Amino acid sequence: MASSEADIPWDLLIANFTYASIHPSAHSTAYLHQHKPDFFPCKRPGQGDDMDQFVNSLAAILTDSAARERKKYPEHHEAVADDDEIVVPDADAVVIAPHLGRCHSQFDCDKHPYRKSKSEPLLLGLCAHVDGTSGCRCALRFGERRMSTFLRPLEKVTGSSDLVERFRDAFLGLEMLKAILIYGDMNTVFRICAHPRVDFLSWWAVLRCSNYSSDGLGWESVCKYALHTYIGLNFIRRLSYPSVPGYGEDYPADFRLTTAYEDMVDFATTSFVFIHVEFAHVPLSHIPHYLHRRFFGISDDECYSRSHSPCWPIDSPYMPSAEEIEEVRSLLFQKGLPAELVHMVLEFTGYKETRALKVPHDPFHKRNRKQLDRYLGECWEILMRCGMMAKALGDETPWDVIIANCIADLLFKPTNRFKDRHDLHYKIYHGIGGPGLKGKECIKPVFYKESRKKG
Repeated sequence: MASSEADIPWDLLIANFTYASIHPSAHSTAYLHQHKPDFFPCKRPGQGDDMDQFVNSLAAILTDSAARERKKYPEHHEAVADDDEIVVPDADAVVIAPHLGRCHSQFDCDKHPYRKSKSEPLLLGLCAHVDGTSGCRCALRFGERRMSTFLRPLEKVTGSSDLVERFRDAFLGLEMLKAILIYGDMNTVFRICAHPRVDFLSWWAVLRCSNYSSDGLGWESVCKYALHTYIGLNFIRRLSYPSVPGYGEDYPADFRLTTAYEDMVDFATTSFVFIHVEFAHVPLSHIPHYLHRRFFGISDDECYSRSHSPCWPIDSPYMPSAEEIEEVRSLLFQKGLPAELVHMVLEFTGYKETRALKVPHDPFHKRNRKQLDRYLGECWEILMRCGMMAKALGDETPWDVIIANCIADLLFKPTNRFKDRHDLHYKIYHGIGGPGLKGKECIKPVFYKESRKKG
């Protein structure tokens, strides 16, 4: 049985799609709006069998890989006896504090519990206010590292101000959990999960209110953003394209212009904007997006609504890479500035790495190959961590359902422009709202064994 990342059968997926500058049936009135590049099903015999085999193989590999990764950690973790005990160690607090501070900065200053104005910066280091000083401006307060932070119930918001505030208080624990899951030590996650009153399975998909569907607030977003970019980028990387002079053979000429690529970047980098007036002050979830924004070179201020796909290349503000920072540092040294002064200049100007790619907005450029490999490795590690966390909570990640939905969203996504697509349908596999993650991920795409014709 395939059990490693190298054994993923990408050929099963790639063989059933082709790249075209416009929809192959663009002459039909049903496709008049699809005059742009994209990836389209080849409608080969056995297409559904290939899709099913790929989904099941990748699901098995993820399960096996997560099980092997789990063996690197202690088998058992003691449950915390005192809810006031500090469960987030200093090492994790230092790592996640900058991300929490970055998230806090996107809240309205009048709703933020720490700042009196946006001009008053938060402190991103380790909080030393053990006594809970009221004037503490640390991004991660010492008291928030207690077990009790992760035990607050996430209640659905009905528009009342008291529920909004209670939601925000509980939401901090959820965002901290996501930050540790992405950037921290898994031993911390396992120790928190060992508490008998944690309700993280219900935190998988979180609703702002009873009348609206999940919009990326739960920790499902950590898993699904990583999976979408992992599958999407690997798919594009392996598919054959028209060659472009100067880039080598089979370079993806217009991959950034495809609907699939735009939707993938949009999904992984954009926080859902909820504009209803009653819920205007309910926080957005930004933590799961930061890794992906850094890779794709999209600033927090540049994030667009999901209803508006980006135009490539993105006209975003300048975001320096590590290579460019070293060039500036070297230039300042050549001017005779001492190391201490060079450091002060870079700190004062806020000139720090915010972009992963050497060549911006072009993941498949030959100069970005190392960064792309590193990013895909990070996404794979996040998937392993999500699988291990689900196991620690006494559940299993329904990888087959999640992967099938990911492929459907990326490559079979039904829209008003594709009313005559007949490559898949959806089936409810488990009772909606049932126990565990299967009760939340219960609708699975079914890929037809043979493409059906319209009518």
